[in-house]
Amino acid sequence: MRVPSELETILDKALEGRAPSREDCVFLLDLPEESLEAAATKAVADMVSRRRFSNAGMLLGQIGIETAPCPGNCGFCVFGKEHTSIPTSRLSLEEIRQRAHAFADGGDLYALFLMTMHEFDLDWLLEVVSVVRNEIPAHTQIVVNIGDFDLSAARRLKGAGVSGAYHVCRLREGTDTS
Repeated sequence: MRVPSELETILDKALEGRAPSREDCVFLLDLPEESLEAAATKAVADMVSRRRFSNAGMLLGQIGIETAPCPGNCGFCVFGKEHTSIPTSRLSLEEIRQRAHAFADGGDLYALFLMTMHEFDLDWLLEVVSVVRNEIPAHTQIVVNIGDFDLSAARRLKGAGVSGAYHVCRLREGTDTS
């Protein structure tokens, strides 16, 4: 069985290292997820990625240390208080310690992300970071996935062992976000 010629052209371009056009992307996004065409696209993407990165990857992990209906209420986020039924919960330090070990004990974890909600207790987060930093290998970076914070908090996080923060400027920032 052969794939449609339009798909074959797109995949051949990808194998040559050429990026898809906007029209190509629209075509690919319209493919049924379980189709032969989608499977061929995934196979070519896998081949291109493995070739480009010498069959190597970077292992990342994330622990959601607390969840709650979030007053940030970002339109795209499952935790937005106006459109979620997720209950409030917080992992214990022992649960966090166990999950950190589950991610890091193999020795290959590049970074462990610790996720809180838009509003968070900085002192508690610093305690979590301290516990995790003492439990995982020194080469494993700790990255926080948290709401907005200021320079003072950034310095405190760095002092506790945080290497970075996941934070992006999203499309429609201020419209779909708090």
